[in-house]
Formats: sequence, C-alpha cells, structure tokens
Amino acid sequence: MNLEIQDLTRGVNNLLKASTVSSLIPHRIELIDVYEKAQLRDVFKVMLDNRIMSLPVYRGKGIKREHYAFIGCIDLVVFILSHVPDDEVKKFNPRSETKEIAKTKVKNVINFANRNDFLSINLTASVQDAVDMLSNKTGVAHTHNHRICVFEHTTSDQTNDITTVSILTQSRVVQRIYENIVSLNYAIGQCSLSDLGFGPKEVISVNLDSQVKDAFLLIAENDINAVAVVDSENRCVGKISNQDIKLAYDHGEAMFDLLSGTVEEYLDLRTSLHNHVLLSFDSTLIETLGYIVENKVHRAFIQDENEKLVGIVSLTDILRLFNNTKTDDDSE
Repeated sequence: MNLEIQDLTRGVNNLLKASTVSSLIPHRIELIDVYEKAQLRDVFKVMLDNRIMSLPVYRGKGIKREHYAFIGCIDLVVFILSHVPDDEVKKFNPRSETKEIAKTKVKNVINFANRNDFLSINLTASVQDAVDMLSNKTGVAHTHNHRICVFEHTTSDQTNDITTVSILTQSRVVQRIYENIVSLNYAIGQCSLSDLGFGPKEVISVNLDSQVKDAFLLIAENDINAVAVVDSENRCVGKISNQDIKLAYDHGEAMFDLLSGTVEEYLDLRTSLHNHVLLSFDSTLIETLGYIVENKVHRAFIQDENEKLVGIVSLTDILRLFNNTKTDDDSE
C-alpha cells in the first residue's frame, strides 16, 4: 500500500483495532441455519419464507455440531439452472418440486459451487481483524468473504464451548468505517477515489436483452454481488444484484419463469433496479461511502465525462483500503 495512503488510513485503523466485533452486534437474534443433509427444496423454503439470501451450514449433531460453510440463494439458483434443461426450468417450483434434483443435499450444492469461503471470528476480536478477514482472498477458488460467522467461546471446569451467535457482513463493517470517518472528520474522507488509487477497470455487465438467468450466472461465476446493465453505448442504465433474487421470490411458483425472461423486463418490474447513482473518480471517499451505506448497496459504479461506464468500487475494495495485511501481491 502507498505509504501516503497508509498515513491517511492510520487514524481509522486505530479505531478499528480499539473496538471489538461485539460492538457491531448489539442485539442478538435467533440464528437461522441449515443441516448439510437438508434437501435443496427445504432450504429454498427456509430462504423464501424468511426472505434471506444465505444460511450458515452445519454438520454433526450434539457436541459435534459445527458450522463449516455458507449456502446462498445464488448457489441454489445456479445449481438448478446448470442441471435442469432450459425447456423444463421455467416450470421449476422451488417450494414443492418433486424432481430428483430437488432432493439434492446441501453439501452437494456446496461442492458444486466449489467455494471454500467460510471463516469465523471471535466475538472479542477487533473490528480490524474482521476488516482483514473480509477483504482477503481465500479458498480454492480464491474467493472473497462477503460474510463471516461470529462465535462466542465460553469455558468452565467441565465445558469448553464454541457457539455461533451471529453473522457479520461486509456492509456492517463498512458502515462502521463510514461512521468513524464522519464523526471524527478524518482527512481521508475528503480524498478523491483517484487520489486513493482507484482507477478504471473492467466492469462485468449484461445488456437489456440478456436473459436474467445469465446475469445471476455471471454473479456466481465471478464471485461478485452485482452486474451492471448497459445500453448499446456502454452507459449504465441499471443493475442486477445478488439481493435482487428477492424479486423473483415474490413470484413464487413462477420464479424460474421470470429468470428466463429478459433483463429489461426484470428491471421494469421494480423501479429501484433502475435507480442508481453513477460516481466519478473525482468523487470523494466520504461521498462514495455515504452513497453505499445510505442506499444499502454493495458497490458504486463509476462513469467518465462521457457517461461511459469505466469502473466500480465495491465493499471489498473499500475494506482492502483499510486492510492491515494487504501487500502489493494482493492487487487485482
């Protein structure tokens, strides 16, 4: 990392080191998880009923019970799209499907996804430790961790228990960084994205006439949270994100029929998919963080003076800016 940038991040890093993960999880809620031998359709039902995007997966029973992976709705969707013929997938009902594929065990879907992105962190660890975990590449597919399990370690004369108590996301950690910069008016907040080393890079995108399922396949294949939707002039006219699978949730039995339609049709179903702010490399870090945090999105798309899409700043990019373990070899 550039030494000048390192000086700018030092104040924020010191605050992150001084605070614990527990400060990011003030209220504990019941953790919803899934057994590795659960069937695909049952996991889909849990996700649809609770409107959640991913679940921690556990193996073993009793004292041997442990979480070891995450299963995401995107993983289930991609598995189905990859195994069900195009002429049959439109009628696939994730809640009540009787085909053999619907009985596929969760662990087999995880193996198909070929990701090994599970990490856990102690409730008493520093927020800086969480930043470093959430911004480093890990696993056989060199994926990034978009979330980590938080555990509590308790000991007594007779027991030594490790219990998963929550899930910590990149979004929550970036929100804390934003709050620190705003509250203490750190100089780094007024630096432009270009001053901080952000520059043009390829943005994975789809066209308006692309099929919706192709957008989600690209998201999974590239381990990203969203793809831009561009017109014939490479201007960004919308986006489709991992979270937008919830739109398909609302169509119940017609979920996969909807995914077989065009991106343009999908965008028209919800105006929020059209609503997006395009920043420039002259935008400040505080402007970028404000847009991401206040709109609860995972990235900001960057345009040039001709309104052409030229870059993107993701949650991972921001966390890597404050990563204490980053080396030159980590650059993408």
